[in-house]
Amino acid sequence: MNETIWERTNCVSAELDDTLVLLDLESLAYHSLNKTAAATWEILAEPQTEDSIVQALCRRFDVTPERCRVSLLGLLHTLANKGLVKKAGAPGDSSA
Repeated sequence: MNETIWERTNCVSAELDDTLVLLDLESLAYHSLNKTAAATWEILAEPQTEDSIVQALCRRFDVTPERCRVSLLGLLHTLANKGLVKKAGAPGDSSA
């Protein structure tokens, strides 16, 4: 299923060297994202499908779509478990 994915709006971010640091304003937990994870976070500023994220990352980095998708799915799983992204049919969909 190619769900719509978007970042939660109750996070603030700051760039430190090659790392993007996120502060979850609900839990007050900090999270650091490497260069490729930070690029994904930037892409998720607007709701995206998995396919559109893979396409954007492949244009930005030298990676095959297959390898990108595997890495992306792992990252999205981690971000979702930490409550940093949401997945649904649409951003207003409360079924996620």
